[in-house]
Amino acid sequence: MNLKRSFSVILSLGLILTLFQFLPTRVKATDVALGLRAGYYYRIKNVQTGYYLTIANGADSIGAQCIMSPRSSSHAQQFQLSPYDADSYRLIPRSTSSGYALGVASTAAATHVGSYITLQSTLANTLLSINRNGDVYCISPEASSNVYVFGYSSATSGAIIKTSTYASPQFDWIFEPVYTGGMAYYATADLSQDGGEDSVVANNVISRFQGIGYTSTRYDLPTATTIYSNATSCRALVFHSHGGPGYISLQNAGYLYSENETYTLRSLSSVIWSGMSFVMFASCQSARSSDDRGSLVDVAYELGANCVLGFNNNVSGGEDYLYYMVDAMYNRPDNVPLTIADAIEYADDQYTVFEKLSDSCPAKEGNLAVRGNTNICIDKRLG
Repeated sequence: MNLKRSFSVILSLGLILTLFQFLPTRVKATDVALGLRAGYYYRIKNVQTGYYLTIANGADSIGAQCIMSPRSSSHAQQFQLSPYDADSYRLIPRSTSSGYALGVASTAAATHVGSYITLQSTLANTLLSINRNGDVYCISPEASSNVYVFGYSSATSGAIIKTSTYASPQFDWIFEPVYTGGMAYYATADLSQDGGEDSVVANNVISRFQGIGYTSTRYDLPTATTIYSNATSCRALVFHSHGGPGYISLQNAGYLYSENETYTLRSLSSVIWSGMSFVMFASCQSARSSDDRGSLVDVAYELGANCVLGFNNNVSGGEDYLYYMVDAMYNRPDNVPLTIADAIEYADDQYTVFEKLSDSCPAKEGNLAVRGNTNICIDKRLG
């Protein structure tokens, strides 16, 4: 790591010496909303207030109100996404043993502003549509024909959730996974080179992921088959690789491509990818496409991964950058959980102005490419 950074500084000094925002489209959800996974539990966070949908007092009875409150480990704040058909969902709180779901008192109530969102048992009253708005969502009682959405009358803790006419960002929501599954670190490059320095960093990354609650496994020089078989049970994937636009090298086992080849990211179904909360391609030009295939970053995101990181340039020390990110999550200053965006900001700050002038520096402006939602926290210690 020191050798890499010293080299980066030298390059940077050499360079010195020689010297409307588009509105997102709301898309009607189909059988599984893009970026979400059926059967998983989620905390549902309001974009404007930062508060979460919560069943008041953890009640398990018809008519129990849904309110907004600060994040907690309570099961009353965790909802299972349960598809009913191609367009409809139910949100079932983990705190219920009766099968109740969020809904309105009647289908007629869904057609009015101000109807309370409560626990209900009647199927028609609990069917919801979920509409994507960029990387966030709005939630609507199905009976309202998407006219009215989950909203609130007061942006305060304890505010009751009611039907409202849509407004952004007040009534946009982030689905934060309640994390299950582990983390896989695929070292497709030979990390024994350069005195094993990269191997040390890889182990440090794994240690930090374990520190934030993940069962983490390192796979050295894996084949595509190994990747496919182990990724299915993971919520986070790291590819530490050599590569280029649309592919990574599997050392002596060929290549793994984004698409349009035998071994590709698309060989893993979208159901698997939609369960991925975080994917990092610590490899050169992983965010660039070629003439015949999309970039690794774009394809992983399009297949459903929640947040995907990679690099536009040839990069030196992408794994170091990832370590800084996960180290920040692990230490979480002031005991405040960090989002992926917070961790990126922390990692950027670990590099000097001179280092950032090098095209190969992970923190150089424009090098890091991010697709997806960075406003989520992937720290499993939070439950």
